[in-house]
Amino acid sequence: MEILTNYKEKKKGYTLIELIVVLALFSLLLTIAIPNSKAFKTYNQNQQLRIFEKDIRQARNKAIIENKAIGAYFYITKNSYEIKYIGGEKILERELYGGVEFKSKNFTNYIFNPNGAIGNAGTVIIKKGSENYELAIAPVTSKISLRKDN
Repeated sequence: MEILTNYKEKKKGYTLIELIVVLALFSLLLTIAIPNSKAFKTYNQNQQLRIFEKDIRQARNKAIIENKAIGAYFYITKNSYEIKYIGGEKILERELYGGVEFKSKNFTNYIFNPNGAIGNAGTVIIKKGSENYELAIAPVTSKISLRKDN
């Protein structure tokens, strides 16, 4: 019995099998985590596009409800946009980030009249990764649509 107890007391470190099992578990976790981070980035970019479209829709609705002209202004150098009352205070300002950016340099600044109609129609091109999206506002109906550019 003394020989076996001495052997157990002297045992220090890990066996080769234990090390292989631990490495296999780490590699399994990494193969799951890396694609999920890519999916998270795509989700974040899609969320930014939805927020941008929502902000433009809210600007139009706010112009109708408050019976005031509201403008949406785009700044390519700061990769941001702001919505404010014409000749007045700023309502909100947001910056695009994480691979989402304004692509076109000749933006049309949208101005929503108090009746919700748009003063000047146009299209804003937004780049999300390798895809282009366009925000278009119809001149007569002021319908706002954000769609993938083909």
